[in-house]
Amino acid sequence: MLNAQTFEQTAYRSCMGVLQFAKKYTPEKLEAACGRALEIGSLTYTTVKNLLQAPPPAKRPQPLPEHENLRNPAEFS
Repeated sequence: MLNAQTFEQTAYRSCMGVLQFAKKYTPEKLEAACGRALEIGSLTYTTVKNLLQAPPPAKRPQPLPEHENLRNPAEFS
C-alpha cells in the first residue's frame, strides 16, 4: 500500500485507515479482506473497506469428479 501511492502522506493515511478497521472488525475478517485485496491487485483503502462491508463470497463450486458417466462436451454439438 505504501508503494502504490504517489505521496508518502497519502499512503500513511490509507494505512492508518486500514488499521482503524481493527476496532470494528475481527482480525480474521480484516486479514481476509486484505488478502483478497492483494489477490485482486487493488491495494487501496477503498478496496479493503468495500471487501469488509460486502457479504462473504459464496463458496466456489467444486468440480465434478471424473467418472465413466460424464459425457464429453463435444458430443453436444
